[in-house]
Amino acid sequence: MIPYIILHILRKLLTNFTPAFFFLTFITCSCTFSNEGDHSKQMHTWYYSIDHQFNTIGFNKAVHTYDSLFHTLPFVSTIDQTTYYSHMRSLSQRDSVHATISSFYTDSIIHLLSPTTLQKKYPKEYAKALLLKGDDLLAKRDYSNAYRSYYDGKLVLTELNEVCEYSRYSSRIANVSYKEGNYYQAI
Repeated sequence: MIPYIILHILRKLLTNFTPAFFFLTFITCSCTFSNEGDHSKQMHTWYYSIDHQFNTIGFNKAVHTYDSLFHTLPFVSTIDQTTYYSHMRSLSQRDSVHATISSFYTDSIIHLLSPTTLQKKYPKEYAKALLLKGDDLLAKRDYSNAYRSYYDGKLVLTELNEVCEYSRYSSRIANVSYKEGNYYQAI
């Protein structure tokens, strides 16, 4: 149990000094890595902390901090890499100037999972990447390729019987139909 005085000092540091949070996170979490190499929970913690402070620290500092933390991992698994690219994509989309590079991170996930053996080993991540690719294409108004990417993601989701992810797919297809002006089909 941590004494009250230490908690009080930590609260003061965290509320008054933003970089202290990143330093403390790094120190407290650097020893908790699993042997399997799946650090996604830790990476989500880093991402949500940085995302929460995005407006204060800005795009460059957010990306630099997350990238630096990622490179402290002793071993990087495929899941870690997909999580990294997904988070970097999200950070890029938060800044209108850098939003156009977010599709490169999506392409990196798809390229990483391009071997069929990895697609079969990580089907949910592959399906999500295909849906993100559809989102990128939709933003570029490339509707036919967006449909194709969404459909490919749907095929993977159907095999997995993923109801929640499948509903996200349906929502995205409806969004494409709506943006094309096919309002009846969007329903």
